[in-house]
Amino acid sequence: MVVGPTYTATAQRDGSWWAIRVVELPGVFSQARRLDRVEYMARDAISLLLEVDPGSFDVVVREQLDARTRGAIDDAVQARDDALRPNRRFSSGSSSRMSRNS
Repeated sequence: MVVGPTYTATAQRDGSWWAIRVVELPGVFSQARRLDRVEYMARDAISLLLEVDPGSFDVVVREQLDARTRGAIDDAVQARDDALRPNRRFSSGSSSRMSRNS
């Protein structure tokens, strides 16, 4: 459990990179190729600036997405959820067909 301060890293898409800014530390910037690397990169920048252990504080990532990108992500999540949801009509229909054909 981290007992130190918490920093907020905002990540905004800029071309093929995520531009990272640490809200509480003006002038602290970094970048990452993937969103899942933003926390690591922010943590690294903070620890270098403050000369502290990277595990001595917490980092909260807040991605800033434009409406088009947010919509694309929402659509992808919905498609994934739909694909993972069992198809009840198919499963119940196939069992009744099997019993009639047996």
